[in-house]
Formats: sequence, structure tokens, C-alpha cells
Amino acid sequence: MSYRDENRLIKEIQEKNLNALDELYRVFGRLVFSYALKLLNGDRYSAEEITQDVFMKIWKKAHLFDQSKKLSTWLLTITKNTTIDYMRKSSKFTKVDIDKLAEIRESEVDLDVAVMTNQLKEEIKKLPPDQRKVIELMYIQGHTQKEIAELLNIPLGTVKSRVKLGINRLRRQMQKWEVQGHAK
Repeated sequence: MSYRDENRLIKEIQEKNLNALDELYRVFGRLVFSYALKLLNGDRYSAEEITQDVFMKIWKKAHLFDQSKKLSTWLLTITKNTTIDYMRKSSKFTKVDIDKLAEIRESEVDLDVAVMTNQLKEEIKKLPPDQRKVIELMYIQGHTQKEIAELLNIPLGTVKSRVKLGINRLRRQMQKWEVQGHAK
């Protein structure tokens, strides 16, 4: 997603456009979930709750977004803080667990984003060329599906199919990372 698209999306969420929140979740939901899962050492149930809480906070506090920062960094900072709050309320976690998590600095959050982004980029490279091209045009260069159809001179339905197939492949691969411990 391009910087321009991120700012547009946040502006629409600030205006209480529910479709924009859905789009934000579609693009960043897996990243938020994976990061929460990592912070919680694989507690999937808690990571799912935190993911929901993060997107509710975004809905309520989108006006706090600083457009000079990367959206993914802001989302992961909210995820970290939400995780700390969750851990404080739960009897499953010790004070040591919470203090350790609270010591994570923004630079480490940025590093985690970079690691996940690099993993994702590597997986995108493994997609079949037709799927890879539409994924790159849509999520990296920020084109709409209609623009991609025009750029590649292919039917819109073909673009939609390729995006769906590519995203499903990437989703399966991310699930493998979680199982293998790469997202931890």
C-alpha cells in the first residue's frame, strides 16, 4: 500500500467510513495478528482478541495518527500497547513478562515490521508471475484493480482472480510461518 493510500485510508476512517476500516483490516489484519502472536509467545486466542481491540482503537482514535509516520509502525505500536494492557488484566502473565514487553522500543517495533516485510517480499517473489505482478501493482505501487486491468490490458475479472489467488497463497504461507515459529 502506498503512502498516499495509507493517508487516504486513515482520513476515511476519521470520517467514520466503515469500508475504509474493512480495507485497513484486510491489508494489515494479518500483520497485527502475527505481531500480537509473537509478543504473546504463540497464544492464538489472546492474539485474536488483541487484533480486534487494535482495530476498535483505530476506529475510535484515528484522529491521533501522525501522518509523518508509517502506518504499519503506528499499528504495531498500538498492538504492543494493547498487548501490555491485555497482559496486565490477565492472570496468565507475570509482571516479568509485562515488564519485558514494555521495554521494547519503537526501533525494535520498526525492526519487526522490517523482518515481516522482508519475509512477505520473499514470498511475493515465489508467486507465479501473473499473480506476483498484480499483487505488486496493487499493494506495493497502490493501483486499483481497474487501473491494473487497464495497465496489463486484461479483464477486470482476471485481475480480481489473480489477486485473490495470490493473497490466498500468501496467507497460507504466513500461517506456515506462525506454525514454524518464524513470526515469533
